[in-house]
Amino acid sequence: MKKTTINIVTGMLCPLFKNSAIVATIYPLLMLALITDKCAAQKAFPAPLTIGQYIPEQFWSQALTDISAKSDKIFMINSLKGRPFIIDFWASWCNPCLANMPHLDSLSRVGETSFHVIMANTGGRIDSLKNLREFVKGYLKDKKDFNSPLVLYSPVLNAYFPHHVVPHYIWIGPDGRVKAITDHRQINPANIKTFVSGGNLDLPLKTR
Repeated sequence: MKKTTINIVTGMLCPLFKNSAIVATIYPLLMLALITDKCAAQKAFPAPLTIGQYIPEQFWSQALTDISAKSDKIFMINSLKGRPFIIDFWASWCNPCLANMPHLDSLSRVGETSFHVIMANTGGRIDSLKNLREFVKGYLKDKKDFNSPLVLYSPVLNAYFPHHVVPHYIWIGPDGRVKAITDHRQINPANIKTFVSGGNLDLPLKTR
């Protein structure tokens, strides 16, 4: 129940508030409804995660829509449990995103340093569902070896890892902990090798 709704109901009941017994009964119920609504809203949007924190179960249970193939597929994040992977937040209008996506995809398939990538659209008015499918189809036309899933906007992913500027990279280790949050300048073979081998990643934190 929204606060405005409670105010309206309270106004409608004002004539009854002259009776103290009615006030004592109804007002606590209205306050309880407001508190319950706030709690529900907080649960709907998980708290952001940062470096060093473990990924919660709600994250692993997400089913994402992969639009990189001819027809949509469901990509389950829990298929990556126990494996190193990077979430690459991108947008169709972001030139650095588009330039770095094939680079990151190719790095993910290099021998002993192989890992997984989820390329997650950051959402927004420009990247509507119809436009995005058409864009991805054209974008991948000349990228026959591209293998990473390109998934639609997920409010849960964005809530766990909020950002204002893309590209935005989340590095998650096989132990299920966030290892780094970076921009595209940290995507290079040396850092990838350290990441996959379980070494210490001391990379600049991207705060936007």
